[in-house]
Amino acid sequence: MKLKKNLFTLLGVILLIWFTNCVIGIAYITSGSMFPTLHTHDFILYNRLAYLVEKPQRGDIISFNKDGSIYCKRIVAIEGDVVSFEEGYLYINAEKIEEDYLMIKDTLCEDTFTVPDGCVFVLGDNRFYSYDSRFWENPFVDVDYINGKCVFIIPTHKCIY
Repeated sequence: MKLKKNLFTLLGVILLIWFTNCVIGIAYITSGSMFPTLHTHDFILYNRLAYLVEKPQRGDIISFNKDGSIYCKRIVAIEGDVVSFEEGYLYINAEKIEEDYLMIKDTLCEDTFTVPDGCVFVLGDNRFYSYDSRFWENPFVDVDYINGKCVFIIPTHKCIY
């Protein structure tokens, strides 16, 4: 009986490790670039399998690898979209985008970008403090470098202050 219980415990641990390594990822937020959606010291859980069945969508918050670092940003444009900025506002395919999650509406950019196939364009919600697609030499994130889609926020910043 004890052997059976130990085998079930071992199987449970193996399944938990598999689940956390292959299905769910955990990321720690180290900057205020996504404030007020995400706070410094929060954790996010992201679904590693989300983009196996669907393509990334505008508005998704993702974890991804870029130039040796891991980032967490919001997708604002997908392949084929034309991204432009005018008078502090974001435009996608010449349509002004209302971004209710922004505290300050200023993009600090006047450039125009066309998102290539297999890529997305990302911005932080806190545009003044976000190092994102507007400033990178290669402004696009290849979908193959997306770790997953944010599915849950653990607001641990509330425990620190």
